[in-house]
Amino acid sequence: MLVVALVAGFHPVAGVSVTAALSVAGVAGLAWHRHSEPPATRATGSRQGALHSSGLRVLIGMHAFLGAMFAAVDLATVAFAQEHGDKALAGPLLGLYGLGSAIAGAWYGTRSLAGSAQLPPGDRARRDSSWRRAARLHA
Repeated sequence: MLVVALVAGFHPVAGVSVTAALSVAGVAGLAWHRHSEPPATRATGSRQGALHSSGLRVLIGMHAFLGAMFAAVDLATVAFAQEHGDKALAGPLLGLYGLGSAIAGAWYGTRSLAGSAQLPPGDRARRDSSWRRAARLHA
């Protein structure tokens, strides 16, 4: 809502700048947060840094493009509302977009939970181990 207010009230660059600043602040806050960190252990693999992990590079790229997509949708929605003569309409339009995402996420989540509850115990264990194996491959 803050980004829409800044884009509609000031300039599109203000919304993007505030979004970037808040993103950097959030990442920095998470990076400096140490209370929930697991205890340190000796590394068993190579001495390369975390950025040498192919899985982490994929996640970084995916998050960068996903963030750009969300920013583009917000800016395009404001531009659409402005083009049609009502900048204030951008807020409700973005609200409907978010509501649609929430409904779809809740629908998918309930279907996934219901489907996994119906699996026989052996299949659930196999599914869980495949997720762990995939996480190890990309670590």
